[in-house]
Amino acid sequence: MRFMLLTIAILVPAVAQGETAVRSLGAIAVTALQADPRTEAIAARLDLAAADREQALAGYRPEVTLAAGAGRARYQLNGAPDSTRDPTAAGLNITQPVYDFGRTAAQVASATALLQSADAQSRAVAIEVVQDSATAALQVDLARHVLETVTQNEHVLSERLAYTRARFEAGDFTRTDVAQAEARYSGAQAQVRAAQAALDKANAALQKMTGRPVDVDLGDLPVIRSPATLAAALESIDEHPEL
Repeated sequence: MRFMLLTIAILVPAVAQGETAVRSLGAIAVTALQADPRTEAIAARLDLAAADREQALAGYRPEVTLAAGAGRARYQLNGAPDSTRDPTAAGLNITQPVYDFGRTAAQVASATALLQSADAQSRAVAIEVVQDSATAALQVDLARHVLETVTQNEHVLSERLAYTRARFEAGDFTRTDVAQAEARYSGAQAQVRAAQAALDKANAALQKMTGRPVDVDLGDLPVIRSPATLAAALESIDEHPEL
């Protein structure tokens, strides 16, 4: 089993995939961890480090050798009847290392250090993926709000343009007033198109990380608690895998 699965369980809450839409930051983070190639690569490196440590630990374990043989032999002597035999043999050899001048201990210590380093790297990569996916989700949410705002502004300016044209027909406004209203409305339309393009780009960036379309709903954001004092921050410094 990949060690990365444990890392995922620690960093974010479990989310049932199935047919449930990926909406919250937690669900988006889990989906990104499962789809991002960085987590797969670091998990493979962690597996390799664990295998190397097991190989180093084998130096403490006994070595068992089993040998067996079977055959068929026929002997013929002058003036004697033929004699056929079935020679078989088997042997079991167990060797237990007693002392190798610290070589195995050094190999185990080195492999353990490499495993701990790979584990820290895996957690650091997982944190990076979670951070990137959360940032991408926030970008989608921001782009959506911007699109809603400029779309509402476009509707207002559209009504304003219709009102200006009506007052122009009534003789209350001039052609300059109409031209200014049309320019403002055209600018609002351009803002809507730009905002829609920005939203499409943000959605594409997030989908690239999650590997599937995501319905972002950040109505219930998690509460991020910062350390109240410098001493409290220093107490938790060892929890950061990169450090």
